[in-house]
Amino acid sequence: MSAKYHRITKQLGFSYFFMILTFLIGPFLIFLLTRTLSVKEFGIYSLLASTVAIFTVILDLGFHKYIVTKLSGLNYLKGIKHFFSLLTLELGFLVVLFVVLFLSPLYGWLLEFLKLSSYETEFQLCLTIIFLGVIFRFFVSYLKARKKIELQSFYSFFHTSFWVLILISFYLIKNQMSLLTVVSIWLVGVVITVLLLTFFSLRKEIIIFLFKIKKIDTSIMKKGLVFSLPLIPVFVASYIIEFADRYMLNSYMDAEKVGFYALSYSLVWVIISFSAVIHNVLYVHAANAWNQKKNHHTLFNAMFKYDLMFVLPAIVGLFVMREQVITLISGPNYLIGASTIGILILSPLFVSLATLFQNNLLLRSKTKTMAIIYIFGAVLNILLNMFLIPKYGIDGAAISTTISYFLMLFMSYVVSRKQILWNYGFLKIFRIIFASAFMGVIVYSINPQIYLTKIITIVVGVVVYVVLLFLFRVFSKKEYSIMNHFLPKFLKLK
Repeated sequence: MSAKYHRITKQLGFSYFFMILTFLIGPFLIFLLTRTLSVKEFGIYSLLASTVAIFTVILDLGFHKYIVTKLSGLNYLKGIKHFFSLLTLELGFLVVLFVVLFLSPLYGWLLEFLKLSSYETEFQLCLTIIFLGVIFRFFVSYLKARKKIELQSFYSFFHTSFWVLILISFYLIKNQMSLLTVVSIWLVGVVITVLLLTFFSLRKEIIIFLFKIKKIDTSIMKKGLVFSLPLIPVFVASYIIEFADRYMLNSYMDAEKVGFYALSYSLVWVIISFSAVIHNVLYVHAANAWNQKKNHHTLFNAMFKYDLMFVLPAIVGLFVMREQVITLISGPNYLIGASTIGILILSPLFVSLATLFQNNLLLRSKTKTMAIIYIFGAVLNILLNMFLIPKYGIDGAAISTTISYFLMLFMSYVVSRKQILWNYGFLKIFRIIFASAFMGVIVYSINPQIYLTKIITIVVGVVVYVVLLFLFRVFSKKEYSIMNHFLPKFLKLK
């Protein structure tokens, strides 16, 4: 058991390492785009990026969840057969879909609906990114199911950040950049990532399938569809909640307002990355424990505790420094979004805790229940946006999003509350809240105004919070033991 937790800790460490690298690179992308593109062009980029995100998830038909949940702990050869059977079905679906799209009026209607007729070339490139993105999700889901979390974390980082490095290099050489350049370089980065993943990490599985297994299993396809199809409305609804406000802002107002909102939303949603890493690593182990009839409650307690431990201080820190962070990254022109951040700020907590309870539903194959929750959230979000955006603008969109996520958390909790055993002595919820609040007071009192002091204040906030966690004895003896395994002798914890 100790070796298992050491492995989980190591995987968390790798995941957070690549997440930190993403954080270091990600702000450069926002900085570069908001300072080289016009606010309208940044709004269009935001719409294109939203479209890619939405359709990449929807078009994988929910199979990535099936792969992670059902292939975890499965025999190696059976796992390969399952994977390639589902991949064959997915590729066939994508080819048919894209042929129909380009040979029918749907393509023109979609361009008109998204108000992207003036950006047709960029849109076509994004369709290719979507196709490759779906394949990429299949591949990294397989790595995750095989518990190759380190590799999965690396490729996920490479997928999101490599093209940004190319873009930065291009700008440093040319000192200019257009929206078409941004999307073209994005596509190049995705192509390189998929090729590297295929050749270096899935070559063995491809050879085994082609020369040993040699056939797909239609019964596996059927099982995958039964599990995954109810998840399609989940993903559709999820992205309606996340991105419909941008399309509706563009419809009711203009692309400039989308740009303001997109920046605020992106800054708040960085916090979700902390939670995503935790669920990314721990869920696959929880699924393995569930499939092998072992105790999975310990891992759900760990998800809950570490969600709070990482998400709460990030929420407090961004809230008290929201204006400083906006001017640090994008300049004073985007300060209109400070109030939007204040409204959205609790959404990452609602989402991370809702995901925790929904992971429990996934283990029990209650995907239809998840669909009901998400459809409710999406319908509510659209209705609220229709009333609030015309009256309150980007703040109205933020209110709609926050209310929708809170009610979805409540519904997820109600259907799962009796299925998870909580160990409150391990969770230490109030101590984490106090540590986050004290850190926030200290950061607020500093009130930095120039670039260097803003960065220093963020570092000070992190250090203060970590010290408070130890002073408040948030960690258990087992957690100290795991930490000591990775620390040099002179830093051993007692």
